[in-house]
Amino acid sequence: MDKEFDCLRRILNYGVQLGLIKRNPLLGTKGLKNESRREIWLTKPEIERLLGCADSWLRNLIEFRVLTGARPTEANMFGQANVDLRRGEIWLHTLKKRTNLVVKRYFEIASLGPRFQALLQRLTPHPVTGLYFYNNETGKPYEIDSIDRVFVKVRHAAKLDHVTPYDLRGTFAMHRAMVVKNFRQLQTEMGHSNPMSIQSYLDEAGRFRKADSIFADASDVAALDTEASGKEIGR
Repeated sequence: MDKEFDCLRRILNYGVQLGLIKRNPLLGTKGLKNESRREIWLTKPEIERLLGCADSWLRNLIEFRVLTGARPTEANMFGQANVDLRRGEIWLHTLKKRTNLVVKRYFEIASLGPRFQALLQRLTPHPVTGLYFYNNETGKPYEIDSIDRVFVKVRHAAKLDHVTPYDLRGTFAMHRAMVVKNFRQLQTEMGHSNPMSIQSYLDEAGRFRKADSIFADASDVAALDTEASGKEIGR
């Protein structure tokens, strides 16, 4: 039965891609095989819980990956050379496997919100390499395997054992989709061209308000508080 439902979900995903239906009603249904982990992502409270269990070096790295959708190698390559404060932008170096070419994925710093701006101010570049995420003893980037091993301990402490480092990227996609709501922009910021994946994030994000996103600013939260107050008065 799982195979039949999995086939049906794929067909419905294709219908979303073609614009025939707005959302796949089988997304998130228990008992079906997941073709990917894109249905697993962290809410704002879960993000805070995970960060609260991590040492400062890993906390900054996790927050950076959540706020940019950076892949592990992209985060390791990020440094002063990737920041242009005059133009107000950063970029990630992305290796395209098919062509073996390195391309740049750009973000406007302001568009990533005050939380990212605060993180950027906290980061201290290595005096020689200029990298932001490095081992203090060696000056080199952290080994990805080492990061993953520590991450396992942190997620256990946060009672989030189902979460993998890869899910930080999915968390970025979901929270970004809550505020961007634009297919092309989200596709560009994610740095891949799978339309089915991008559409699934946008569809799921439609269930949430902008204030639910880590990219929400103070005005978004204030608007949510005002709305809640209005409902309370009207009761």
